[in-house]
Amino acid sequence: MLSKAKYVLDAIRFEHTIFALPFAYVSMVLAARGWPG
Repeated sequence: MLSKAKYVLDAIRFEHTIFALPFAYVSMVLAARGWPG
């Protein structure tokens, strides 16, 4: 079980997360049809 969790965490790299953040924010704004607030 622990080795499986380590494998998943190794697959989710910090660089991939940072690269995906702008796309996540743009998707959030488009889905909300404007800036939430």
